[in-house]
Amino acid sequence: MRDHRVGLAHSDTEVVELMRRSGMPFGPHLLDNPVRVRWNGAPAHTYCTS
Repeated sequence: MRDHRVGLAHSDTEVVELMRRSGMPFGPHLLDNPVRVRWNGAPAHTYCTS
């Protein structure tokens, strides 16, 4: 939150859950909002196992 990592997610569902737990507005429609979610290390909605 506010430029702090709130967790590590392995799916969009997990990102939404992290948002919910941290008290942020949440929902799948917010995942493409760069003000709400910053994707690091891969393109948005891309999850790597390594």
